[in-house]
Amino acid sequence: VNPARVKKSKILPLIVSLETGSDHPLSDSIIEFYRDSFKSKNDKNPQKLFAAEQKKVVASQIQSLPGVGISGVIAGEKYLIASIDFVSGRKTKLTKAETVRVQQCQRDGLTLSFLLREKIAKSKTQRRKSSKSNYEILVFIALGDKIKPNAERAIKELRALKIEPVMVTGDNLEVAQRVARKTGIDLVRASLRPKDKSRVVREFQHEGHVLFIGDGVNDA
Repeated sequence: VNPARVKKSKILPLIVSLETGSDHPLSDSIIEFYRDSFKSKNDKNPQKLFAAEQKKVVASQIQSLPGVGISGVIAGEKYLIASIDFVSGRKTKLTKAETVRVQQCQRDGLTLSFLLREKIAKSKTQRRKSSKSNYEILVFIALGDKIKPNAERAIKELRALKIEPVMVTGDNLEVAQRVARKTGIDLVRASLRPKDKSRVVREFQHEGHVLFIGDGVNDA
């Protein structure tokens, strides 16, 4: 967190207020992490503290953005939780130290999400020149995939049925390959947007029957 951008104490409330409008598994993990943080403060009723804090920071106009993330308005300002691909393709900048940390997280096979705040143009001239919304990076979140205990067995059983599993994911290649190695998946397609996943399905349809299983709105 860069203190010049936003206070550290405000980060999780901002993120959670947006994530409550998402049905993605990563959103559930972030919300659960924030809820658990209240257990040390009040073991008798952490849920009550969590609910009280949520009422202080409420997001409206929440929109799910396929292949990008989720956006919403909090206290009159527009925020966005987005993927690293979205950040890389826009005029958003990381400091040198932040870039090093991002690269290290990627090497560690972690999935990154960025909390962005929309920059408001100060003059009509600036608004005319800007054809796209500009965002400033407030913080990035690194999450690791926890593989279910029965995942490897499930892959083996699929192979026994002569079904070849293929991982098709929006996560970066390092994350995908780490999970694939642990579960026994040989074929991996990574860093894909929803429309790219559709293309991959069509490619495999030319080779035979395909069953596609997903866990979120993008896959749907």
